[in-house]
Amino acid sequence: MHNNRPDVLNDMPLAAAPRREKLEGGKRFVMSSPFQPAGDQPTAIAELAGGVREGERNQVLLGAT
Repeated sequence: MHNNRPDVLNDMPLAAAPRREKLEGGKRFVMSSPFQPAGDQPTAIAELAGGVREGERNQVLLGAT
């Protein structure tokens, strides 16, 4: 049951929700597409993927349409 009343929301402690145990053995995420990267997309993909591997928490992709 959810309580979305603004007068009650502020009284709820944020840390009250128990953390769930990490589940292991799930399905691996695999992305596939019939399209190939073009133009500057391969460079952008490589830079974003590198940031993920290096632990970057915040990245911005500019000019995406």
